[in-house]
Amino acid sequence: MLPRALARVHPTRRSPYVAASFQAGFSVLLGIIFSAFVFGDPATTYGYFGGLGTLAVLLVYIFINVSVFLYFSRKERGSFSPLRHALIPLVATAAVCLPIYGLIYPVPDPPFNLWPYLIALWAVIGLVFLFVVSRRRPDLVETMGRAFTEAGDEPDAAQEDVLRVEDRRAAGGSTTTGTAE
Repeated sequence: MLPRALARVHPTRRSPYVAASFQAGFSVLLGIIFSAFVFGDPATTYGYFGGLGTLAVLLVYIFINVSVFLYFSRKERGSFSPLRHALIPLVATAAVCLPIYGLIYPVPDPPFNLWPYLIALWAVIGLVFLFVVSRRRPDLVETMGRAFTEAGDEPDAAQEDVLRVEDRRAAGGSTTTGTAE
């Protein structure tokens, strides 16, 4: 759906460096525009977008906690642990709901009172986009789903390297290999 250049990954690090650079540049540009024309100064702009982004992350965290419970209670019933997959996510969700409640009641001054509606609008736009894409290009949605499920199956190379460093230290060897660790 997006330009192919954004999908380019670094040959060594396997990170999406083009997409990350584009997003960073876009964020800086957006910050400059909002600082100059909407809020009047960079600190207010930073606080506003930081708070808005934090609210979005908290909502994603809640959805992740719900999905952990649903996944392990439905698909991994043998591995389901009431403590790890029900109680801990429930307590974490309740704790995260406290700051969200504080953003809603009492109703904050403008423009902060718009945050929940902006997040809801963004979620609706994302769902509409997903619906349109799934109708026009169901193969693309299937490929994205496969990419997410397969990504979780790969070992974390960074953790493996840390273990090798610790093994070398325990053996009394050098922790430098000539490459960045």
